[in-house]
Amino acid sequence: MFRAVTVGLVILATSLTLMAATVNKIVIKSNTAQNVSPDVVRAHILLVEGAAFSQEQLSKDIKSLYKTGQFDDVVAKAKQAQGDTIDVVFTITPKARINTIVLQGNEAFATKRLMKQLEQETNLPMDETQLSADLEALYAFYRGKGYNNINIEQKIETLEDTGDIRIVYLIEENGRAKTRGVDFIGNTVFSDRQLRAKMDTEVSWLGFMLPMGYYNESDFDSDQNAVTQAYLDAGYLDFKVIDVAAQHSKGGEKVFLTIKIDEGSPYTVAEVSITGNEAEDTAALQPFVSLAANQTYSRATERRDVDKVTAYYNSLGYMDSRVIARREPSQSDHTVSVVYQVLEGEQARIRNINIQGNRITKDHVIRRELRLQPGDLADASQVKTSKAALMNLGYFGSVEVHPRSTPEAGFKDLDVEVEETLTGQLLFGAGVSSTDSIVGTVEMSQTNFDLFGWPSFRGGGQRFRLRAEAGSSRSNFTLAFTEPWMFDRQLRFDTELWLRETSANREYDQRSIGNSYKLTRAMSTPFWRQSVGYRLEQIE
Repeated sequence: MFRAVTVGLVILATSLTLMAATVNKIVIKSNTAQNVSPDVVRAHILLVEGAAFSQEQLSKDIKSLYKTGQFDDVVAKAKQAQGDTIDVVFTITPKARINTIVLQGNEAFATKRLMKQLEQETNLPMDETQLSADLEALYAFYRGKGYNNINIEQKIETLEDTGDIRIVYLIEENGRAKTRGVDFIGNTVFSDRQLRAKMDTEVSWLGFMLPMGYYNESDFDSDQNAVTQAYLDAGYLDFKVIDVAAQHSKGGEKVFLTIKIDEGSPYTVAEVSITGNEAEDTAALQPFVSLAANQTYSRATERRDVDKVTAYYNSLGYMDSRVIARREPSQSDHTVSVVYQVLEGEQARIRNINIQGNRITKDHVIRRELRLQPGDLADASQVKTSKAALMNLGYFGSVEVHPRSTPEAGFKDLDVEVEETLTGQLLFGAGVSSTDSIVGTVEMSQTNFDLFGWPSFRGGGQRFRLRAEAGSSRSNFTLAFTEPWMFDRQLRFDTELWLRETSANREYDQRSIGNSYKLTRAMSTPFWRQSVGYRLEQIE
């Protein structure tokens, strides 16, 4: 009993000592032949020399290092140093890094072109998921070019001296064939020509002289689905593809395709009903349904009905609503009953809008383009429209807009994540013309300009352009500015200032200086605009 109490007191004393200690130094070791950058490790930990030691913070630092995805294992130990100080030792097993990526056996395509299909980069930790995706990307590229018998082996080699990884792709191209014929057996509703028109696979009539018409197996599989869809749109619910044959020529350079089908008989709609709708009466939904009794059934019409009813519910704030079309066919009389089952979900409004990723673009520039604002009904169609509006600005390489559930019933948050791209340009040009022996041009433009955003003058959603052109007999200077949201309204203001001088005329020189102003607003009719402007120009 006495011994147990003594051990417990020793452990407690040690723990209290560590809690009261300061960090003397941080030691970073690699558990393999690979080097571990101390700067990378220190950038992801909060413990530093001279600071108070915390076991809780050490645990957090270990988790932070794991989250980087660069390490397979992280072990940290706190060792007593001089006085009330301790040393923290990180022993790290780094993930194997990609040293080189090699392609062998590729003859039809240059290595540089194939490397563009790969996402895994050198000098980064090996990502097995990405390597698998890269292998599939190479297969997809070759098959897309008609190499259906392509064989690619991905080898992962470990370099003994450094422990790094060398990725080798061994490629067997095995040639490709051109489609010289697509025939159908059993078709009476559509002609061969009509069915071929629905396919991506094309017959290569000029293939003997042009690089076109190569047979692609994945495209041909999709083509069979397209043919099936054509028959379903015409009401042939029992349609099926019985057999597909691909006959290659003796040398393998040509392929002839034959598709044997069973059309069946067209189905007539017996009745159309709507179920599951509690918040909205059936009478309110009926105008959105085009499929009706005694019509020839059409899958395309059914899809449009589903989309229209779903859009109606979305406009009312039922963002999670779904509409499922269920068919009850009767083969005895070739009729089908269609039931539109509505899963309404919960009506919701937008609570908060959270924006991330905009290091340069101001929040209000993004918010004003959103078709949803706090308090609005959560309309899924407006989420898509908002995403398109942000992409159309040209400020972002990618935009994601996602609704997110909240603890507050009847409300959703809208998360907007953007990835900014370059919006500024500096162009230089030179040329020769009949009036000027040499013409030089310089132009500076910024499509995400901020007139009052000193010192970078970026992120305000305005447009700015400065252009100067000079030649032996003329010179032009232009300054243009656009504010797309004048007075925080969808009122675009454009102004331009110019100075043009020319001496091309033998009898006189001409000098023109001017300024223009224009206001433009969108009209209620889509794609229509209304503008009013003023132009002042002095010519000497």
